[in-house]
Amino acid sequence: MTVAVTARTMLVGRAGDVADVVRAVDEHRIVTLTGPGGSGKTSLARAVAASIEGDGTLPVRWVELAPVAGPGAVAAALAASLGIRDTAGVPLAESVVRRLRDEHVLLVLDNCEHVIAEAADLTDRLVDGCPGLRVLATSRERLRITGEWSRPVPPLPVCDPSALPPLDELADWPAIQLFVHRAVAVNPAFVLCERNARAVAAICAHLDGLPLAIELAAARVAALPIEDLADRLDVVFGLLDTGRRGGVARQRTLQSTMDWSHALLEPDEQVVLRRLAVFAGTFTLAAVEALCDDTPGILWILPSLVDKSLVQIRGSGGDVRYCMLETVRRYAARKLATAGEEQAVRDRHAALMAELAEPADRGTAVWPDQLDAARADLVAALAWCHASADRAPSADRLLRLSVALYPWWTLRGAYAEGLRWLTAALETGAGPQRLRAAGHSAAGSLAMLHCRYDLATDQLDRALPLYRELDDAAGHASVLSVLGGIARERGRYDDAERLLLECLRRREETGDTAGAAGTRNQLAFLAWLRGDPGRAAVLAAGPVAYFRGVGDPRRTAACLINAGAAALYDGDCDTATRVLTEALDLARSVRFAEGTAWALELLGRVALRADDRARAARLLAESVAAQYAVGDLWRTASGLEALAAAHRDPAFAARLLGAADVVRTTLGTPRPPVEDPDVAGLAASLRRSPFTADAWAAAAAVPLADIVASVARLSVASSSAPLVVAPVPVARTGDRLPAQVRILALGQVREYAEQRLLGPADWTYQKPRELVHYLLSHPGGSKEHVGQALWPDTGGTGLRNSFHTAVRHARRALGGAEWVRFSNGRYVFNRALPHLYDVDAFEAGLEKAAAEESAAGAVPLLEQALEHYRGDFLADLGGGQWIVARRTELRRRAEESLMRLGVLLVDGGDPGRAVHAYRRLLDLDPLVEAAHRSLMSCYAALGEPGRVQRQYTELITVLGDELGVRPAAETTALYERLNQGRPARSHRRTARSPVTRPR
Repeated sequence: MTVAVTARTMLVGRAGDVADVVRAVDEHRIVTLTGPGGSGKTSLARAVAASIEGDGTLPVRWVELAPVAGPGAVAAALAASLGIRDTAGVPLAESVVRRLRDEHVLLVLDNCEHVIAEAADLTDRLVDGCPGLRVLATSRERLRITGEWSRPVPPLPVCDPSALPPLDELADWPAIQLFVHRAVAVNPAFVLCERNARAVAAICAHLDGLPLAIELAAARVAALPIEDLADRLDVVFGLLDTGRRGGVARQRTLQSTMDWSHALLEPDEQVVLRRLAVFAGTFTLAAVEALCDDTPGILWILPSLVDKSLVQIRGSGGDVRYCMLETVRRYAARKLATAGEEQAVRDRHAALMAELAEPADRGTAVWPDQLDAARADLVAALAWCHASADRAPSADRLLRLSVALYPWWTLRGAYAEGLRWLTAALETGAGPQRLRAAGHSAAGSLAMLHCRYDLATDQLDRALPLYRELDDAAGHASVLSVLGGIARERGRYDDAERLLLECLRRREETGDTAGAAGTRNQLAFLAWLRGDPGRAAVLAAGPVAYFRGVGDPRRTAACLINAGAAALYDGDCDTATRVLTEALDLARSVRFAEGTAWALELLGRVALRADDRARAARLLAESVAAQYAVGDLWRTASGLEALAAAHRDPAFAARLLGAADVVRTTLGTPRPPVEDPDVAGLAASLRRSPFTADAWAAAAAVPLADIVASVARLSVASSSAPLVVAPVPVARTGDRLPAQVRILALGQVREYAEQRLLGPADWTYQKPRELVHYLLSHPGGSKEHVGQALWPDTGGTGLRNSFHTAVRHARRALGGAEWVRFSNGRYVFNRALPHLYDVDAFEAGLEKAAAEESAAGAVPLLEQALEHYRGDFLADLGGGQWIVARRTELRRRAEESLMRLGVLLVDGGDPGRAVHAYRRLLDLDPLVEAAHRSLMSCYAALGEPGRVQRQYTELITVLGDELGVRPAAETTALYERLNQGRPARSHRRTARSPVTRPR
């Protein structure tokens, strides 16, 4: 999906800037527009993006970062714009890189300044991992990453009001043009003339040509004569003399502009403006009226704020929404806090979001669309309630809002996100019994959908006694329904049928017609999974008719899916195609994530039955990607198995089946009986061949995310070309010690508790996870040291709250309070408990190798230690400067150890094994020239002159591309000697040289 970018207002005086930046985007992969707030960075970026997209040069994806906040916010915003779902165990940043890896696109990251570190880190990773990607960022400061081209966006040129040019020439000055354009918008009678020219020029000069400040000033011409406006600027802004003011002065100018504009508002306008600061995204007139229900005249106040450029309009016709520029919103937020109203207004905003999430007609398509539009505000409300959960109203509202959003999270496939908020809400212990019962039930349902069956059962076990005490038959039935789903996915079909029949009985007794229809649909699902499509067809017919009759497209699609599956497994492919196509259309029309993925999979199986392998492969690949994106690993496994049957390459098919085996073993879920005929014969034949059996077994060493990413790139045109899935290092025996907690920080970051991989929902948010890694790297950290590293911009009460909240979530994720202890004023990770930490194993191994005097003894110790170094420290975890420092230290030790290993192997007469050490060193840092020289000598010793030449050529290329230099004279001399067939007498000295980059 690409986003059409159009300018919403006239871009004045920037034609040359647009051309310059368009050229820069063509020549550089990272371009950052910098400048003070209000200088027009976003407007310039929009014009550049529109020009590039309009020329057909590149499609554009626009990501607005102004409303985002918190750990992982940049990756989450980008993932949301790409339609990527949060998946347990896979960092969002990694998912984003995989999605964009093969795309040629311009990515615009707007308003990076408040998330600069994460924006810089993610941009760096994206550019490294996505060769066709270009990034245009706007920020008040540079990203400061390699390859960045920074372009300041200066204020608009202004003229000296004491030496005015002729009127026609003055009208061509960009700042004057902007003022006149905006003034005419609020007062059509305004014209630039000899009488007001000096006043207009003085205003633009006083405002340093800042576009936002000029717009705010021009918006007042409807209320003040232009000469009075110019006179008041000197008094209100308190500016220094015009001309030659630096960036700090411009910031003061904009602040003064805002203060001045605010001071000229009517009292009611000031009240409304500061209250609007609580909206994180766009908002409606109705929302403003509800937020400011004690302020009369909203119907004229809001348009007045629009006229004064303090509020912007988005959309048109019947879909008008409003928003604030980020600069204005932050200013208004400060005013809200100063007025002492922040708590009351944010509480009111959270209450409005809860009311939005709880309409009576939320079964229609309108309700989720409204929530989609308000997503930023829903998250802001949840975050506020969570941050202020020490107050009963906030804690209650957090639970109420989380429960109300459960159907929306389910519809959109946001299982992990919903589970995180529900878990956080339930942990407060707040809320009446009925609401807590609903919260546990909803959390259990989302955990089941996310294939976290033990967690789901635990949550449902908490809900059941509450419903029993309340004598709530409907709530009891809802728990039975989800328990039936868990039993079904775990292959306990008799238990599933018993639970669902009991659920159906209760719903029929209470007159819950819709619930009973839904339960019959679940029984239809169970029937065809067990291999009884005839019974499934009978059971699904009634629910299809019922939900179609009441106009519920989501549940109609869900029922049609089971009706289509029944037809498929009954051999009626024509009916299956017709019914499943309707289901897919309905699911897509309401953005029903799970239904879309299900329909795609079953249509792929229909195509497989018809021997249309190309279509089957395309549909199944799309389905696998969709199922994995929402975190439904149970169906991901089934999709991989079906895709294996559709694919013609035996090795790749075996890889898919091996991956499905790993998933099923991890989840403890068997293959449904009805799917065996599509898989059993193929599986048996692939296991008989040593070649494909090896490919099957190798799948255990490949992250599922990598296999899914390869599946997603499956060619639409042909399914016969094999896909290559690069293996990753296999976890060694030392990583599988019987430890209660196992933490892998080198390479792909993974944490396990009691053999279960911890995902985002376990940590709740990123800081508890980072805290654990910090304590492992800094034994005995005081609260002050930890706070400085993890929350450098927070102090006082905010730091204490952040710290203690992170400690609580970290302990819960690891399995108990004993894992993070407080002793003698220090917080420590409790290393006395059974655990494994790969950094400890790596460093301890290096120490043992350093203490070993004999080369024969040191080599295996070095090799064993280096097995733990699978990549950079916390490579896929965002965080602070402490991570960078530790990462640099560990990489240096790995490089030095690989160089030493190579030297020892050469000394021991084994240049073949030394080659692997040096090659791995160059994988870490291709600029280590000493390693290139050592490799050339090894290849010469192995009698491979061609590889000597290729290694020298590789070095020339990497030095030229990265540093613009040639190899050192020593390296060239070595190459020439080796090329003449003479041994390199300096090889051992070269190999022992320190690991340094060329100067």
